[in-house]
Amino acid sequence: MNWRMVRLVASTGLIVFLAAKGAFDIVFPHQQNVSAEKTTENKNAPVFVESSQGAENYAVYFTNYWLTGDMESAQKYAATGFEIPKDAPKPIKIETISPWGARSIDKNKVSVIVRVKPDKSNPIFLDVPVVVDQGRYGVIGLPNFIPQPAPANMPGDTDVNLTQDTQTRQQVEQVIESFFRQYTAGTPDDLTNLYADGKPRKVLSDLSATFLSISDLEVSDPTNNKLYARCVAHLNINGAIVPQQYEFWFEKDGNRWLIDSTNPVISTP
Repeated sequence: MNWRMVRLVASTGLIVFLAAKGAFDIVFPHQQNVSAEKTTENKNAPVFVESSQGAENYAVYFTNYWLTGDMESAQKYAATGFEIPKDAPKPIKIETISPWGARSIDKNKVSVIVRVKPDKSNPIFLDVPVVVDQGRYGVIGLPNFIPQPAPANMPGDTDVNLTQDTQTRQQVEQVIESFFRQYTAGTPDDLTNLYADGKPRKVLSDLSATFLSISDLEVSDPTNNKLYARCVAHLNINGAIVPQQYEFWFEKDGNRWLIDSTNPVISTP
């Protein structure tokens, strides 16, 4: 028997098998569900964007199939170990369904609110628990019907330890006014001299905008050559006066105060 030929045939067969399996996995990827194991740690953990979007998708699909009576499809979005009870609401026809928000309730458990607009009926809201584990998701309980969530309260402004240095305040005010003049009527390169990193920033070139004035300026006391400032900028945008709230973080470069960052963020071109 030619053993060299046998090994060649076996090796070739293995390569072909692995290539075929890889292609199959790409075309028909396995749906990864996570365990329904409960956790009790870190109930105030933040919901990260990546986690909330995946959890919201699972919550929406599960709720859609659960409300329309397709339990087999709903089970695909359940965590491994959670079996959907036979008792279920009367199937309805859904006009629209969408996530309404998410919050952390444990270290790796997210509560997702889903808004459902049944056909020819008023919207309803459901709270859906979803487990999150390293990019894998799964519903771990039946959706709970809840009233429409109320809007959050307006948070109060954070107190600023205002500077008593008139010269510092005037310098910062001049930089901020220059920023808005260039931001509305200049070019990206016009902003380079105002930023500590010396990089250009995008401007409102797609809008007909004019800087009018700033008000409610607050400038903090400098600490380690850094300070914080906020104000309301009054801009004329497409013929209408629009107030804009901005925050600035400054750092000192020699005798000049330069912008380190802003909120909202102004990106480079």
